[in-house]
Amino acid sequence: SASNIMELYILTQNYDTSFRAWLFNGQTGTMPSAPSSDDLNLSYSDLENYKSISDEIVFFPVTYKPLFGNTADPQYQATFKVIKNANSTVSDNEVKTKVIYWINQYFALGNFDFGDKFYFTELVSYIHKNMAGIINSVVIVPNDPALTFGGLFEIQSQPTEIFISTATVNDVYVVQGISSQNINASGAIS
Repeated sequence: SASNIMELYILTQNYDTSFRAWLFNGQTGTMPSAPSSDDLNLSYSDLENYKSISDEIVFFPVTYKPLFGNTADPQYQATFKVIKNANSTVSDNEVKTKVIYWINQYFALGNFDFGDKFYFTELVSYIHKNMAGIINSVVIVPNDPALTFGGLFEIQSQPTEIFISTATVNDVYVVQGISSQNINASGAIS
């Protein structure tokens, strides 16, 4: 048996490119799939030349874990409710576009590692920092009726997953205020 097992988690450039092209071109057609372990084994067979005879290399394909948009798993689909600053001259549509832009920047490839945990409070701080003076508040509301406000404040990815947002401007709503109804809150709200 192998004395050392080396596990390699690989996010291929082809998968990344095709996934991002699919995502940013309207998410039409079938979501691209990651290469299989066998595909990776064939593609990176040269690495066998650099290991000891008693070692074993195991390849794990890394996939994206889509969040928020309609292509995410239903339990991770959400809408963003934004309260615009009353003194802002920016239109509602521009606010939506900017929120999506900053969400996408937050989920840029180098910002997360495989198996990381997502915290909404960090995302909302990032959005506020970059949209200071334009918005007053951002909340995330799960689309799944079984989940209530706060249900998506923390999301764990698997060791073979990395986060990406599939939210679009259709998932952002500019609201006048926050109420228990528009955030799907449960329990007493004061």
